[in-house]
Amino acid sequence: MPSEGKDSQSLQRALTLLSCFSFEKPEWGVTELALKLNEHKSVIHRILTTLLNAEFLRQDPVTKKYRLGLKFFELGMIAAEDMQLRKVAYPIMVDLHEKTGETVMLLVAEGRECLCIDKVQSQEGIQCTSRIGKRTPLHVGFSKALLAYLPEPKIKETVMGGLQKFTDRTVTDPAILLKQLDEIRKNGYVITCGEMDEGSMCVGVPIKGYSGFVVGALSVVGPEFRMRPKISNTLALALQAAQTISRYMGYNGDVSDKDGDAVQITNINTR
Repeated sequence: MPSEGKDSQSLQRALTLLSCFSFEKPEWGVTELALKLNEHKSVIHRILTTLLNAEFLRQDPVTKKYRLGLKFFELGMIAAEDMQLRKVAYPIMVDLHEKTGETVMLLVAEGRECLCIDKVQSQEGIQCTSRIGKRTPLHVGFSKALLAYLPEPKIKETVMGGLQKFTDRTVTDPAILLKQLDEIRKNGYVITCGEMDEGSMCVGVPIKGYSGFVVGALSVVGPEFRMRPKISNTLALALQAAQTISRYMGYNGDVSDKDGDAVQITNINTR
């Protein structure tokens, strides 16, 4: 459609304009940008006004020149959290693995999927294998520790967008899944059995950043026959590990949002 081409051109112009800002030249005026980009001043002014209204730019009230706005600071902090998370989490994951003997994974939400960005693999003869870069639908297993804390529109989009069945234990009823997500937010963790792979059992715990938003999740996964007898201790260790990572990420509250209440293991999915 013609409008799509026009929109794409406008976006490209805005991105080109933003790329002019640098440490060496952090401030620009309309005339300077028009000369730099070989564009008419009216075009530059229109782009600047749009970016200013969206808080991607701010204007000096005296010089009337433009600088990058607070929105870029916010986005930069989000990007920094993603890069920092893996570095901060790994030694704590190793410790959690040594204490539980099971595979420990670090997860983030990406679209309608959960992405494994790091792991410490179990050395047991029978183990639940995974790999860095593996994607899992958000509605199954440990991934629900991420889904539960997404914005409401994103949760509805995922839940109502079709729930693929992997095993007899996979939750495919939207109403049941929404109820489970409420319980996860209330308890601060998820425990599931065989929702993605038969015979597996996992714990999933959210990790929070300085803003209080969930920036990832920690999971301990292993065969159900080995996990079930030690699930209480494994959950306590996972919660403690997630709390430690969250502290390093700048979060000062309780990662489970339970205000220090004792964690009770309830509603373990063994259907």
